[in-house]
Amino acid sequence: MAEDEENLVKGDSQLNDNGIFITSRTFKLKTGAQSKVGFRIRSNTNLTLKQKFGSKWIQYLHVTILYLLVVVLYVELRSTKRNVYDFNLNMLNLSTKHMELELSCFRELETIRGVLAGLSGAATTSQDDEVQPEEGFIKQDIEEDTETARKKRSPPSSVSSDPSEFRSDLPGQPDNLPRSISPEKVELRTSAPNSSLGSTRFIRRSLPTFPTSALRTRRGINFVHLLGGHPESVIRDEGLIAPWFVDKSASGEFGFTSDLNLVKGQGVVEIRETGLYLIYAQVFYFTSSPQNSFSLMMHPKGNRWDDEGSPLSTCSAYYGGRSDDSGEISCFTCVARKLARGDRIYLLQRERNRMLLFREGKSFLGVVLLAHSNATQQPS
Repeated sequence: MAEDEENLVKGDSQLNDNGIFITSRTFKLKTGAQSKVGFRIRSNTNLTLKQKFGSKWIQYLHVTILYLLVVVLYVELRSTKRNVYDFNLNMLNLSTKHMELELSCFRELETIRGVLAGLSGAATTSQDDEVQPEEGFIKQDIEEDTETARKKRSPPSSVSSDPSEFRSDLPGQPDNLPRSISPEKVELRTSAPNSSLGSTRFIRRSLPTFPTSALRTRRGINFVHLLGGHPESVIRDEGLIAPWFVDKSASGEFGFTSDLNLVKGQGVVEIRETGLYLIYAQVFYFTSSPQNSFSLMMHPKGNRWDDEGSPLSTCSAYYGGRSDDSGEISCFTCVARKLARGDRIYLLQRERNRMLLFREGKSFLGVVLLAHSNATQQPS
């Protein structure tokens, strides 16, 4: 019994001269008290040392290749994301330029229509057609038979330049004349003395000169309202808050006749006309940092971009929430200042890594022209 238990499993293992492991195992199984059944299994494991250690290097190589593929994929995704961002920015610029071109063409067309209407009105006024008295002309027609007219009176031999001689012929009192008609601006026109249709006399105002102010740029208060080009943006190192686009519906007919330029990635407003301006701005943050601020900057005309601009105003907002809980906070500022043609206005984020929300009503920038530098007093 003890011998059977001792020989239940017996085997040996050896390494031959070629470096091959040869393993031999012997198994004996006891099935009953009087009978013994056993079998012998011999197996050869043909693994060389080179093959054993080479499989690990293959695994390391596979892991390295997989890691490199992941890195390449990450770089490609970053590049694709950047290309999509640039494409969206270019499309936004093209859309803005298209809208500005349409508005410029519309304004030019309106100016041409106004000039043509003024010239047409001036030409109509200078004609000898019948004009109603309320438009400044008083007409007295004498329609009589030619023979009867010759019997009653003869044609006037001369025409007097004194309007007072004809006041007795006017309907109503002279004081009922329009106030815009003065004796110095009244002249007399008659038909030819030998006309067979009788005589027709006119008393009218002298032709007013066409106002050249209609050809000038529209004066008064003008402004432009800018909105963010993306729903949100993260300002990292450069600090320039951009891009912006012009909200045409906000300004309407009060927009600038010559559109402002948006330069440097649609983030800088270039002034086109010298005058007194009101600049306002609001920035809406989504942050967990306590300090959030920006500056309203002015870059004078002629200075290089390397030169730092002058801060017109600085706005700072404090977020009092927990550091692990982000929240919303906004900051608004406005300032009035005289700006010259070529000056540039922009917003500069003071802290790094701040998320800004550009959705409608959150972040915006506006420039209002309060007074022109060469504005003349208009008659009341």
